[in-house]
Amino acid sequence: MLLTLAFLFFIGSLIGWGIEVLFRRLFSAHHWMNPGFLVGPYLPLYGFSLVTLYLLAGLEDYLSIETTWI
Repeated sequence: MLLTLAFLFFIGSLIGWGIEVLFRRLFSAHHWMNPGFLVGPYLPLYGFSLVTLYLLAGLEDYLSIETTWI
């Protein structure tokens, strides 16, 4: 479980950094810049977000919400 969370954190941080760099290059700053406060190609905000979504998705079995489609 810990390795899964670490992998998701790393992948989310890396992909989020890449998307934000491209967005800032194309739409905002019009030059290449590192959007993060750390040295390297990762933003922890996106890593924590992906891990949180993964953990929340794991709670689906424990929720007592019934969906009825009419």
